[in-house]
Amino acid sequence: MSKFPAILKELRAERKISLSELSKLTGIDQGYLSRLERGEKSNPSAEVLSKLADALGVTTDFLLGRSFYLSDRRGGFSGFGRHYGKKATKKLIELRTIKTPDDLPKTIRHELQPPVLLYSVIQLLDNKPLAISRSYLPSSLPLDDLEKILGGVKKDPTLSLYKTLESLGKKPATCEEHLTAEMPSSDETSLLEISEGIPVIQITRRTFDTSSYLVECCLMTLRADAHQLTYRFAL
Repeated sequence: MSKFPAILKELRAERKISLSELSKLTGIDQGYLSRLERGEKSNPSAEVLSKLADALGVTTDFLLGRSFYLSDRRGGFSGFGRHYGKKATKKLIELRTIKTPDDLPKTIRHELQPPVLLYSVIQLLDNKPLAISRSYLPSSLPLDDLEKILGGVKKDPTLSLYKTLESLGKKPATCEEHLTAEMPSSDETSLLEISEGIPVIQITRRTFDTSSYLVECCLMTLRADAHQLTYRFAL
């Protein structure tokens, strides 16, 4: 239970929910919630954990620190560093300009016209690879500037693609995703250090700016044994 107080406090702060608001959402006494966050109360009941998990949009396993990695799908890996701090990092795999359509993946070839900038990184937690992200950036963006900036990820693994796009006047605003589960390729097996028989989650993300222009096609490969994907949306 040692991770629980810190996780509870961080999730509440990240979602900008006060203790008073969390109390109203869950029906749990505010004073009791405060003591839980400070670690003065331990072993909350299954009912309390369930109410907190529902209010914060996670699972009880994540609240208790049992889940390896939680992705809320906002900005790809944007939540990665926030949840794990210095334990989380990424390494550059490839950064280059694609000049011919045949060098683009078939799934996005009809949407992008070269030149296209490929920015590919591998995401790690405690030096264990969790996911591969391959971002294809369209020619409507200042590709030369992007290549220079994104190359800085070698020295600064906290560098954010989406914050970089925002700084260039192309703030990501919405996205759509297509998910499939399949067995990894030999390259993916090697990069992610996957044992035989473990599948991966393939996500194709299309990201649009505030003017609804495409600013990224991203192909992500996630270890299925290390991710829990949580989606919440209005109906």
